[in-house]
Order: sequence, then structure tokens, then C-alpha cells
Amino acid sequence: MTTTHNASTPLQAIEDELERSAARIMADFAVDSCVAFVGKEKEDRLHAGYSVRRGNDFILIRRLHAATAAGGYRPVEDRWTLEIDNRVAGEGYPDVEAALDAAGIFTRK
Repeated sequence: MTTTHNASTPLQAIEDELERSAARIMADFAVDSCVAFVGKEKEDRLHAGYSVRRGNDFILIRRLHAATAAGGYRPVEDRWTLEIDNRVAGEGYPDVEAALDAAGIFTRK
């Protein structure tokens, strides 16, 4: 979840890492569900991250990626954005764990 992609990373590798991390979030944090997602944006960008549900809270943790000339993607910034109930609740988190802590999901199972 804290991996930094400085170079071009194939989309499949990003998706695989997200899936592994989603499983770790489910195992380590007190959440009801965690689903990895990749959402295509206009032009050459995509958001990659996690859709997390805890009780009635819907939490989205995402990072914007840009396409590279090598055919992969790299994060636009190595920071994560936190949305709670479809509103941006914070930006600039250094890793997913920090965003989960900010959302109040610091309880480990």
C-alpha cells in the first residue's frame, strides 16, 4: 500500500498490487468491505484506489495516475486523497494507512 511507482508501471501490475492491498486492508482493519478499483478519466489519466465500507460510511481512497510514453502509468503525485460519503475529506496522505487513520479506521482487527 505504500509502494512508490517512480517509473512506468503496467496497468495490470497496478491492479494486482491494489488487489493484494485490498486483501490486507480487510485482514488488518475493522472494515466491512474493501474493493480495489481503477477508474478511467479523460485523456490519459486514471484514478486507482480502494472503495471501503464500514457500517454506513462509504470511504474512497484514491490516487491519480497519468499514462507514460512507455505504455504504463505513474502516480501524478505520490499522495492519496480521502473521500467520505462522496466528499473530499482530505488530500496529501503519504500512504493508504494514513488515509484510513484520518477516516477513523485506525482500529486493527
